[in-house]
Amino acid sequence: MKIHPLHKIVGKFVFEKFSCMPDFLIKRDFDCCLKSEPKEQLSLFTLGKSSRITRLCKVDILIIVRGEVKVIIEIEESSIIPTKICGKFLTSRLSRYYIPYKKKEIPISDRTLFVQVLSEERIPDKSSIQKQWLNIENTLRDMRDFNGRKMSYKLIFGKVKKFEDTHAQELIGYIEKFLQNANNE
Repeated sequence: MKIHPLHKIVGKFVFEKFSCMPDFLIKRDFDCCLKSEPKEQLSLFTLGKSSRITRLCKVDILIIVRGEVKVIIEIEESSIIPTKICGKFLTSRLSRYYIPYKKKEIPISDRTLFVQVLSEERIPDKSSIQKQWLNIENTLRDMRDFNGRKMSYKLIFGKVKKFEDTHAQELIGYIEKFLQNANNE
C-alpha cells in the first residue's frame, strides 16, 4: 500500500501544471513528493518571524506567484472530521506569512484561494458525510472576507482513482480560474 497516495497525486498534478509558469513557485510538503523531489515543511505564521509562538499550521502545497502565496492546498486522507477541516481553514486564514526554513518570509496575498482535498477511501457506502462536507464548504465560503483580506474556499473530495481520472483536472481548472480572476482585479 502506498503511503499518502492522494497527497502524491495532487502534488504531482499541481507541480506539473504550474511549476513551469513564469513567476510561479510551487512548494510541496514531504507527503506530496517522491523521495527524490525537493520538499519541505510548509509552515504558516501570524507574524513575519519564525517561532513556535507565531506558527499556526503546516499545509501540503503552496502556489506562490510573484512573491506572494496565492493558493494554499490542504489534503486530508484520514482525519476528515469537521473540526479538522474547519480548523485547517481557520488557521490558514489567520496566517499572514509562509516562512521557509532559515529564509525570508513570503507574505500570504490579501486575495487567496484555499483548496481542501478530502479522500473518500475510508468512507462507507451510503454515508451522509459527503453532504456534511458540502454543508461545511458552503459555510466556509460565506466566511470569505476577514480584516480586508479575501480567502476563497473550494472543497473537492473523492477516491484516489477519481483524482487520477477527473478530479485532478477539476482542481487544476479551479486554480487556473481563480488565478485568472485574481489577475484581472
